[in-house]
Amino acid sequence: MKIKSNAAPHEVTSPFYIKHKNFCQEFEHFMATKNGFIKGTFNAWSYAIYGKIEAPKTWDLQYKRTVYSGTISV
Repeated sequence: MKIKSNAAPHEVTSPFYIKHKNFCQEFEHFMATKNGFIKGTFNAWSYAIYGKIEAPKTWDLQYKRTVYSGTISV
């Protein structure tokens, strides 16, 4: 995978990590079918990926997602 995980060891069993990993793998597969360039990172809390496809018109694709969770104590 060209999109790298920067997750801590305890994050790899998180459902968010698995969901983000699957999305990144699908994006990599799509970009491979278009002979595109990709880079990025993901973990249980977020992903930031970039792709570029050279065609008659250049495609620049960028996806970012952050998962915030927690509680507020007063």
